[in-house]
Amino acid sequence: MSTHLWYDLPAEKTAKLLKTSIDAGLAAEHLPALRERFGRNALTIKETKSAFLRFLAQIHQPLVYVLIVSATLALFFGEFIDAGVIYGVVLVNAVMGFIQEDKALKDLSKLAKALEVRAHVIRDGAVLEIGAAEIVPGDLVLLRSGDKVPADIRLVQASNLKIDESALTGESVPVQKNPDPLPEGTQLADRIGMAYSSTLVTFGVGKGITVATGDATEIGKVSRLIGNAVDLKTPLTEKIEKFSARLLWLIVALSAVSFAVGMYQGMPFIDTFMSAIAMAVAAIPEGLPAAMTIILSIGVNRMLKRKAVVRKLPAVETLGSTSIICSDKTGTLTENKMTVQKIVAGGTTFAVSGVGYAPAGDIAPAEKNAALDACLTAGALCNTASVSDNGQVQGDPTEVALLVSAAKRGIDSNGLRAAKKLVYEIPFESAYQYMACLYRDKTIYVKGATEVLLPFCRHAMDKDGRVVPIDRKAVLKTMEELAFEGLRVLAMAVKPDFSGTEIAHADVHSGLIFVGLQAMIDPPRQEAIKAIEACHHAGIQVKMITGDHLATARAIAAQMSLHGLSPSTPPAVMNGDDIARATAAELKKIAPVIDVFARVTPEDKLRLVKALQSNGNIVAMTGDGVNDAPALKQANIGIAMGLNGTDVAKDAADIVLVDDNFATIEAAVEEGRGVFNNLVKFILWTLPISFAEALIVMAAIFLNITAPMSSVQILWINMVTTILLGATFAFEPIEKSIMWHPPRKADAPIITPAVGYRILTTILAMTLLSFLVFLTATAGGANVPHGRTLVVNAIVMMGIAFMFACRSFDKSVFRTGFKGNKYMVWGAAAMILLQLAFTYAPPFQIAFGTTGLRWADWLAVAACGGAVGLVVELEKSIRRRRKAG
Repeated sequence: MSTHLWYDLPAEKTAKLLKTSIDAGLAAEHLPALRERFGRNALTIKETKSAFLRFLAQIHQPLVYVLIVSATLALFFGEFIDAGVIYGVVLVNAVMGFIQEDKALKDLSKLAKALEVRAHVIRDGAVLEIGAAEIVPGDLVLLRSGDKVPADIRLVQASNLKIDESALTGESVPVQKNPDPLPEGTQLADRIGMAYSSTLVTFGVGKGITVATGDATEIGKVSRLIGNAVDLKTPLTEKIEKFSARLLWLIVALSAVSFAVGMYQGMPFIDTFMSAIAMAVAAIPEGLPAAMTIILSIGVNRMLKRKAVVRKLPAVETLGSTSIICSDKTGTLTENKMTVQKIVAGGTTFAVSGVGYAPAGDIAPAEKNAALDACLTAGALCNTASVSDNGQVQGDPTEVALLVSAAKRGIDSNGLRAAKKLVYEIPFESAYQYMACLYRDKTIYVKGATEVLLPFCRHAMDKDGRVVPIDRKAVLKTMEELAFEGLRVLAMAVKPDFSGTEIAHADVHSGLIFVGLQAMIDPPRQEAIKAIEACHHAGIQVKMITGDHLATARAIAAQMSLHGLSPSTPPAVMNGDDIARATAAELKKIAPVIDVFARVTPEDKLRLVKALQSNGNIVAMTGDGVNDAPALKQANIGIAMGLNGTDVAKDAADIVLVDDNFATIEAAVEEGRGVFNNLVKFILWTLPISFAEALIVMAAIFLNITAPMSSVQILWINMVTTILLGATFAFEPIEKSIMWHPPRKADAPIITPAVGYRILTTILAMTLLSFLVFLTATAGGANVPHGRTLVVNAIVMMGIAFMFACRSFDKSVFRTGFKGNKYMVWGAAAMILLQLAFTYAPPFQIAFGTTGLRWADWLAVAACGGAVGLVVELEKSIRRRRKAG
């Protein structure tokens, strides 16, 4: 089968090659062999990771490996409690990450469920309804309006058959089909003798022979392109990996140095080794993987409330760092509803307001104009579409647009048709490029391509209804100006006083009176225009990549100010042929400055995304069609449409928009930036605590004194504070100015110099204050458990104070307040209650070696918290003064 193009063969030869009949279809006796040879008519489903492998992936992190090694060594040396606690921490982190990822996958699975596609075929001369998966090459398939094409089909019969191929080719207008053979080399979008799997029949009926099923279809080829696209890591995972790797080597080095110093000072081997493990455990932010998962999963839930389903947790953050969004046009940036925007009749150009198929809107100027009325009447009568009273539409989008434009002038198309009564119709055919209808009022109403109808018109109607000589050059010039604006132009004409009861093409080819032009376009979504403007303010480029015509794409781009915040700047455009001719190096240079790419193929989209990525951009790709899927997969972040998107596109995407609204992307970007900010705030908060603990243990080894904390106490601080305090950063509100900053650079570190300086300042403050309370207590006669209990509570209190200070990078805690995040207040209260149990409850005292504290001790603990808060606020104040100066 693969040796034939099919579209270049006559129907009879196609039937002969596939051993089928144009009339009776396949013989039942051939079905078993065909099923055995070609299999089911379905795309090959890629194997997904098992639940066990996804669980193990949660442990596959450098810092977690350090914890596992530390626990194993502790177990080897008989420190069973320490080992058990560390293993428990690793298990809790892995379970939390697995649960959140599994929940996101289940959300998408629910969204993606769809009913099985059914199809009508003729076998042994009988019409049968079967599942599309049961179709085999050679099957004779019947197509009618509303059907989803079940396989790649060579048409043998087509009666007014129109198919919406936008999901495959990007063409926004349904394609008129004709079963005649086509020359070899005809482009996919121009193969009018074929019907392709996953496209939608919008009008008419047809019949054809199945020539390809499953992976052999055009969709199957796109699916293979998806498989060849590279799965890229997200900026967040890359940054966390780099950060973890550096932290790992630092922890190993510090632990080795601590062990060497302890041995040099003559400390017992086991004590020295366990102190080194305690230092490693202290330095590792055990809660980082769990907190990252919680913060990202909260972002996922927020996105779901804002009509987006996130398939992969890091995808939320990645969208926040996106620098370029590549968007399909049809149905994503536009309404996917043809709308008449301009009418030229009787020497006047009329503007038509309103969007889509709703009759709301008007035609201005609202003057008396007989030619306008005749133009609208012709469009309504020379029409097979319908619009019900409740707004339900049926038929070709272009014809629906003509009914809606007539309604805006007060013309009741249904009543008009009922009153005049249709007598005869010449349906639209691509060979003639017009449609004609004869009514009982003895008038032929005609609509069609302007350049085709004008030679048939010697006269035109003026605004007063008089018939005057036509100025063909003026009409053609007007048509060309409208087409340059990206509008699809149809001419309307009438032939009154026709005496016959049937019409032939010869009756249309002379004596027509030109009554006007109606110019339409698939209009942009208004909410998408606002979303694009917000993206520009946020420093994000938006590029249109479409299979539609260049003029149409350019016009839509201009209306949406796709080129940037300057309305006077026209969008830069590039055609698919130019993309195909350009080398990879040329595309890398050209792609960043082009706003619109038109008439592109799936291969072109892949090349464009790769070219933009090669310049260091984080690229998001939005789309709903099969033709978008390879680029969705290749992009750093793929965004598919949930309502009208194909299953192939959804499977390739990282995020699925439930409402198919481009404006949701603005919310997604905002959420993504908010998630990253909250992650940085968490890291800013957790690292000083972890490194202060490590520095305390290391200093104790260097000073050859008892460590102010044990390893299990350190783990208690790290895990409990992460859950009750650190996790509350996930609920931190998004800062109002977050969309007025350019996107982060892909290679920008998580910890900037400013953040690093604050971390260092806080580490030193926490370390000095912890040693101060420990040494003061033990010098005053307190035993080691008492001193350690005091230090643990002091670090927790300092962590609470520092948490509130971390709510803003620059603003004072007195400006941000304590009420903006109620979860922080609740978390702090719960932490204090838990510390009371940790201090006084016998089970905790046995497990963690704690003892009760006096009132004076609690005053010292509170003073430590206040001191850390004061140090951070002082550092913020100095930084604000420097910025102001």
